[in-house]
Amino acid sequence: MLPNGAKQSIIEWGHFYRLDNKQQEGNRETIRCNIIREHLEALGAKTQLIMFMTGVGGSGKSNVISAFYAYCKEFSQNLGAHFDLRTIIITAITGVAVTSIMGETTSTALGLTKTSFDYDFIKKYANTRMVLIDEISFCKGKELEQLD
Repeated sequence: MLPNGAKQSIIEWGHFYRLDNKQQEGNRETIRCNIIREHLEALGAKTQLIMFMTGVGGSGKSNVISAFYAYCKEFSQNLGAHFDLRTIIITAITGVAVTSIMGETTSTALGLTKTSFDYDFIKKYANTRMVLIDEISFCKGKELEQLD
């Protein structure tokens, strides 16, 4: 199973991670949107894509995030593209939610409580291509404005 962006490789990856049918569809849609985003960026489009994934508690959203991250990491490696811990930043609004996705709080990861950003803080995001935010419904209005 070689992650290469093809439909079959995405389906096989979902099976490998034991995603159910609804989770697999969410995973396929997320990956398709990311591939489309990259093609649009290559044509000069603005480098921002905003997506929303929803589901009741226990429906497997965190599993989809884990499978998506693993797919993107291996896909990048197969292309010889750089991929590190900051390429896709996985965050959650609450500390409790962070534990299920093995990420960090959105506030910490993106410096929402910082009053100024030094060169070192900005530099560590040079390779960031995506920020995933779990439990976005817990986000306060002010935090949402800061994310823009």
